[in-house]
Amino acid sequence: MSQCHHLLQKRREALSYLEELAMLGPALLVNTGMIEITKKPISPQLVINKIRSNDSGCIVIYIGLIRGYSRGKPVLSVEYNDAQGAAEARLGEIASGARQKWRLNNVAICHRIGMLKVGDINLVVAIAASHRREGFAACRYVIDQFKQKLPAQKKETYQDGSVWWSAPLAHSG
Repeated sequence: MSQCHHLLQKRREALSYLEELAMLGPALLVNTGMIEITKKPISPQLVINKIRSNDSGCIVIYIGLIRGYSRGKPVLSVEYNDAQGAAEARLGEIASGARQKWRLNNVAICHRIGMLKVGDINLVVAIAASHRREGFAACRYVIDQFKQKLPAQKKETYQDGSVWWSAPLAHSG
């Protein structure tokens, strides 16, 4: 095979790859964002800094807190446990679903596990988008999906000593 023919073949392969990427959509060409399960406190500002871009007209952020009352009782603590080790992958699936529904520049989902006290941040969702409408819709979608699909066990301990457990959700694939 001649050098010229070889170079033409390489060029065709490269163009084919670029065409394939273009067909998959713009979400594939942006920063992959931030998906994190952590035992450490979450800094909303660090999450914002991670997904900020010059292409974004807004960052919509949701900060979930451990509330002082649940199920009609004062809360002492909440503990999240990812015993199955599936939470990070599930968050990735949720972020991917948001990217498929809306044109987003970036998505961050950070969930804190372990023992948390009232007022602690347990979830930060941040959506970088060109326009607020997509940003708000995507943020709400991610929060709703998190509540429905996260495979983490939650244990609420109340000030009266009683405890409530949620079972982790099975992966629906």
